[in-house]
Amino acid sequence: MIDDDPDFLHIMENRLSPSYKVDCSHSGAGALAYLDRKRPDLILLDYEMPGMNGEKVMQSVRSSWILFRDSLLRMRTLFPKDAQTPLREEALKNNIPV
Repeated sequence: MIDDDPDFLHIMENRLSPSYKVDCSHSGAGALAYLDRKRPDLILLDYEMPGMNGEKVMQSVRSSWILFRDSLLRMRTLFPKDAQTPLREEALKNNIPV
């Protein structure tokens, strides 16, 4: 799970950890360092983070797709219907529900 809000990470980790192994990163750069060493089954990624935002993290993950060749990475984004962001446009182009 990647989010710059430590309170949100703490809450979500507490909710998910009884059933799942949860690893957290507070930044996009920290997440990419983690992804160089590990291959998670699921990535929960915040879009709005300072520095490297969620879109940049996803671009980097996609460019290193070999890390995830055995995993299915499906991203669901939640934006207002009128939001015009590159990440939303890419999701629509790839038939990912937004």
